Amino acid sequence: MKIEIGLLLTAMLCAVQLQGVSLRNGDMETQGHWASWVPTGSKSVISYVTEGVHGGKMAMKLDATAAQRTNIFQSNLASFEIGKSYRISGYIKADKAEKVKVQIRRIAPPYLYFASETFEVGPEWKPFAIECTIGEKFVAKEFCFMIDLNGGTNYYFDDFTVEEIEKPATGGEAE
Repeated sequence: MKIEIGLLLTAMLCAVQLQGVSLRNGDMETQGHWASWVPTGSKSVISYVTEGVHGGKMAMKLDATAAQRTNIFQSNLASFEIGKSYRISGYIKADKAEKVKVQIRRIAPPYLYFASETFEVGPEWKPFAIECTIGEKFVAKEFCFMIDLNGGTNYYFDDFTVEEIEKPATGGEAE
């Protein structure tokens, strides 16, 4: 019975991934597919680490010790569909206590947000989750999943997942 339930859950998870609802390299098990932006005169560097990960073999590290403000993002959310609701979740930690803002938003002005929530992180892995419904103004190549960071420390990211849900508990149509 346990094996059958495990196989059913595995099949359900694979079906969601096969439908294309995902972030590229969300589990951080390979390098790439993530970018970082910083204001002029600032610097941040993405790398991948194998020690102190949340799950699997690797986690992404953003060295933002020389940045006043930075973010990581992944653009072209091609797997998201208008009218559907999603939950994006994962784990974040930082070398010091910080507040981070997790968003689904338009890349360039005029900014349009489908989800935006602030979470507190610190030296231990902290889970986050945001939920939203993708509205009529969504164009995949113009939107991104982004985490806005204050800078001045190292940040770590791991095990990001996307799932389609019935209705969001938070977030919603574009603001």
